[in-house]
Order: sequence, then C-alpha cells, then structure tokens
Amino acid sequence: MAERVVRCWGCGKEPDEEAPRFKYCAWCAKDKLPATLFCSHECYKKNWPSHKEWHKKQAKDQAEREESGQLQRDRATAERVARDAEASGCPYEQELAEGLRWAAEGHYRRAIRCYRECIRLEPERPTAYF
Repeated sequence: MAERVVRCWGCGKEPDEEAPRFKYCAWCAKDKLPATLFCSHECYKKNWPSHKEWHKKQAKDQAEREESGQLQRDRATAERVARDAEASGCPYEQELAEGLRWAAEGHYRRAIRCYRECIRLEPERPTAYF
C-alpha cells in the first residue's frame, strides 16, 4: 500500500523532527471540510487570506450542489449502495457505503476515514481511491 504523505496547506512542508505534528484548521473542522494541516501557527496566519478564500469557495460549491439537486442525487446513490452492500455482506462494500453516506451529508473527514479503511481492506480495488 502507498505511504500517506502529509503536507502543510500553506507552504507544502512535510513533517520532520522540528515539526513532527501539524495542526488542523479549526474552521475546516467546524465547517466539516476535508482536513487541512499547517506546520505552524505562523504559517497558518501567513496563509489565512488564501485559505479563507478556499473556505468561501467550498461554501459556494456546497450551495451550488444543493441548488442543482446534486446533493439529493448523492444521497440516493449512497442509499442504493448501502442496500447493495447489506445484501452482499462484503465488509469493503459496507465501508464504502458508509463513506458515501457521510460524504453525501458533507461530513468529509468521516467519509475519508471510511475510504481509507476500504483501501486497507482491499488496496487493489480502485473505487475508494476515487
């Protein structure tokens, strides 16, 4: 399985001895957005203007999904996949269905956890990577 690479959203730096653990953006967590990490508080402050614009774009994209009906289609797809997974009894399919359900509701961090578990279960299947 491929190694997961973590990088700072602001500067692209990878963890090292100096900064072994990066900090999460609290606004991303509050808005249920994918986790964004920063190597330091200074890097967060320095890059906040562009990161704030990213937050605005994410909110706009979510509003467009709701307006266009994409959100309803995503929920319907998640329900269909969940029914199929229940019938199959396959742990991969069940975890994938759970990830789709979380993603359809906008809980991307939880969805990502499910997709990572799918990849751990069956790394050769491409669906969870997508």
